[in-house]
Amino acid sequence: MCKDEFVEIISKQVKLDMEDAERVAKSVLLTLRSRLSPVEVVELNDNLACDLEDLWDGGWLQNIVSKLQSFRELDRYEFLEQIRQAADLQTIEDATYVTQNVFSVLKSAIPEQEVEAISNALPDDLREFWRTDEAAAG
Repeated sequence: MCKDEFVEIISKQVKLDMEDAERVAKSVLLTLRSRLSPVEVVELNDNLACDLEDLWDGGWLQNIVSKLQSFRELDRYEFLEQIRQAADLQTIEDATYVTQNVFSVLKSAIPEQEVEAISNALPDDLREFWRTDEAAAG
């Protein structure tokens, strides 16, 4: 699945225009990236098709921020609050909804063994959230 298709699915599911859907997707993916080990980041990057890594790679500044954040584990609320702020969303509920949708689309875009590897790499409360299949399909 390429970036445009990924963003379009999210756009339809969460009823956002393409620009907002891309901003939301990037916010979720970069926040997820900050919670994974460097090894898992490389493995997931290797499994992303086409230009999807454009949403995943925040550049050199994001790489530094991710490394600094990895020293401090975010709980589920802090994780969602970071997404809420980065995606310019109004509420934690909005952040929860879009994150569930982005996770759902991401899980459909990568191999099952990578889905499981990410699950195993996350802290317990985020692992539970990652495994949740409650994302509404629009």
